[in-house]
Amino acid sequence: MGKLIGFLVGIVILVLVILFLLGKGVGFGGGTGTNLSESATDITAQTDSDSASSSVSSPAIDFQDILKVSVTENNYIYENKSVTLDEIITAAETAENPPVVEITDDNASLQAYEKLIQQLVEHNIKYIEPTT
Repeated sequence: MGKLIGFLVGIVILVLVILFLLGKGVGFGGGTGTNLSESATDITAQTDSDSASSSVSSPAIDFQDILKVSVTENNYIYENKSVTLDEIITAAETAENPPVVEITDDNASLQAYEKLIQQLVEHNIKYIEPTT
Protein backbone atom coordinates (compact mmCIF):
# COMPACT_ATOMS: atom_id res chain seq x y z
CA MET A 1 0.00 0.00 0.00
CA GLY A 2 2.84 2.41 0.88
CA LYS A 3 4.53 1.76 -2.48
CA LEU A 4 1.29 2.56 -4.34
CA ILE A 5 0.94 5.93 -2.57
CA GLY A 6 4.59 6.72 -3.25
CA PHE A 7 4.12 5.79 -6.92
CA LEU A 8 1.03 8.05 -7.24
CA VAL A 9 2.81 10.97 -5.55
CA GLY A 10 5.71 10.47 -7.96
CA ILE A 11 3.35 10.54 -10.96
CA VAL A 12 1.69 13.76 -9.73
CA ILE A 13 5.08 15.44 -9.22
CA LEU A 14 6.22 14.31 -12.68
CA VAL A 15 3.06 15.73 -14.31
CA LEU A 16 3.52 19.06 -12.50
CA VAL A 17 7.17 19.28 -13.60
CA ILE A 18 6.23 18.53 -17.21
CA LEU A 19 3.46 21.18 -17.17
CA PHE A 20 5.86 23.71 -15.69
CA LEU A 21 8.54 22.97 -18.29
CA LEU A 22 6.04 23.21 -21.14
CA GLY A 23 4.91 26.61 -19.90
CA LYS A 24 1.34 25.54 -19.26
CA GLY A 25 1.63 26.74 -15.70
CA VAL A 26 -0.29 25.52 -12.73
CA GLY A 27 -1.15 28.87 -11.22
CA PHE A 28 2.31 29.85 -10.04
CA GLY A 29 2.57 32.95 -12.24
CA GLY A 30 4.41 32.05 -15.41
CA GLY A 31 4.03 35.66 -16.55
CA THR A 32 2.22 34.92 -19.80
CA GLY A 33 -0.91 36.98 -19.05
CA THR A 34 -1.61 40.50 -20.28
CA ASN A 35 -3.05 41.86 -17.00
CA LEU A 36 -5.88 43.54 -18.92
CA SER A 37 -9.58 43.28 -18.35
CA GLU A 38 -11.70 41.54 -20.96
CA SER A 39 -13.38 44.84 -21.86
CA ALA A 40 -10.14 46.50 -22.95
CA THR A 41 -9.87 47.28 -26.64
CA ASP A 42 -6.99 48.29 -28.89
CA ILE A 43 -6.26 51.94 -29.59
CA THR A 44 -3.65 53.65 -31.65
CA ALA A 45 -1.71 56.57 -30.26
CA GLN A 46 -0.44 58.72 -33.14
CA THR A 47 2.40 61.23 -33.26
CA ASP A 48 2.13 64.69 -34.80
CA SER A 49 3.39 63.37 -38.14
CA ASP A 50 0.65 60.70 -38.24
CA SER A 51 3.22 58.43 -39.86
CA ALA A 52 4.37 56.60 -36.75
CA SER A 53 1.92 54.84 -34.51
CA SER A 54 2.03 52.31 -31.77
CA SER A 55 -0.77 50.06 -30.62
CA VAL A 56 -1.53 49.61 -26.93
CA SER A 57 -4.35 47.90 -25.12
CA SER A 58 -6.59 50.34 -23.30
CA PRO A 59 -10.13 51.65 -23.53
CA ALA A 60 -10.71 53.13 -27.01
CA ILE A 61 -9.97 56.81 -26.38
CA ASP A 62 -7.68 59.55 -27.64
CA PHE A 63 -5.55 60.70 -24.74
CA GLN A 64 -5.98 64.40 -25.54
CA ASP A 65 -9.76 64.08 -25.26
CA ILE A 66 -9.99 63.16 -21.59
CA LEU A 67 -11.95 65.37 -19.25
CA LYS A 68 -10.73 64.54 -15.74
CA VAL A 69 -13.29 64.92 -12.96
CA SER A 70 -12.67 64.10 -9.33
CA VAL A 71 -15.60 63.53 -6.99
CA THR A 72 -14.72 64.56 -3.44
CA GLU A 73 -17.51 64.01 -0.93
CA ASN A 74 -20.41 65.92 -2.60
CA ASN A 75 -18.19 68.15 -4.77
CA TYR A 76 -17.03 67.84 -8.37
CA ILE A 77 -13.50 69.02 -9.12
CA TYR A 78 -12.53 69.89 -12.70
CA GLU A 79 -9.36 71.77 -13.67
CA ASN A 80 -8.50 72.24 -9.97
CA LYS A 81 -11.71 74.06 -9.09
CA SER A 82 -15.07 73.08 -7.68
CA VAL A 83 -17.73 72.99 -10.40
CA THR A 84 -21.37 72.02 -10.72
CA LEU A 85 -22.62 68.93 -12.47
CA ASP A 86 -24.12 71.15 -15.19
CA GLU A 87 -20.71 72.73 -15.82
CA ILE A 88 -19.16 69.29 -16.35
CA ILE A 89 -21.88 68.31 -18.82
CA THR A 90 -21.53 71.63 -20.66
CA ALA A 91 -17.75 71.27 -20.85
CA ALA A 92 -18.11 67.79 -22.31
CA GLU A 93 -20.84 68.74 -24.78
CA THR A 94 -19.10 71.88 -26.04
CA ALA A 95 -15.66 70.33 -26.48
CA GLU A 96 -14.27 70.35 -30.02
CA ASN A 97 -13.90 66.56 -30.00
CA PRO A 98 -16.25 64.43 -27.88
CA PRO A 99 -14.24 63.72 -24.74
CA VAL A 100 -14.25 60.77 -22.40
CA VAL A 101 -14.83 61.76 -18.79
CA GLU A 102 -12.36 60.11 -16.42
CA ILE A 103 -14.01 59.88 -13.00
CA THR A 104 -11.81 59.66 -9.93
CA ASP A 105 -13.38 58.71 -6.60
CA ASP A 106 -11.65 60.86 -3.98
CA ASN A 107 -13.73 59.90 -0.94
CA ALA A 108 -16.90 60.62 -2.93
CA SER A 109 -20.38 60.31 -1.56
CA LEU A 110 -22.25 57.52 -3.32
CA GLN A 111 -25.06 59.91 -4.22
CA ALA A 112 -22.76 62.44 -5.93
CA TYR A 113 -20.83 59.73 -7.76
CA GLU A 114 -23.95 57.99 -9.05
CA LYS A 115 -25.55 61.32 -10.01
CA LEU A 116 -22.53 62.15 -12.18
CA ILE A 117 -22.66 58.78 -13.93
CA GLN A 118 -26.42 59.10 -14.44
CA GLN A 119 -26.03 62.52 -16.08
CA LEU A 120 -23.20 61.30 -18.31
CA VAL A 121 -25.30 58.36 -19.48
CA GLU A 122 -28.37 60.56 -20.08
CA HIS A 123 -26.26 62.92 -22.24
CA ASN A 124 -24.52 60.05 -24.09
CA ILE A 125 -21.11 61.10 -22.78
CA LYS A 126 -18.59 58.29 -22.49
CA TYR A 127 -16.80 57.86 -19.20
CA ILE A 128 -14.16 55.66 -17.60
CA GLU A 129 -13.54 54.76 -14.01
CA PRO A 130 -9.83 53.97 -13.64
CA THR A 131 -8.92 51.19 -11.26
CA THR A 132 -5.92 51.34 -9.02
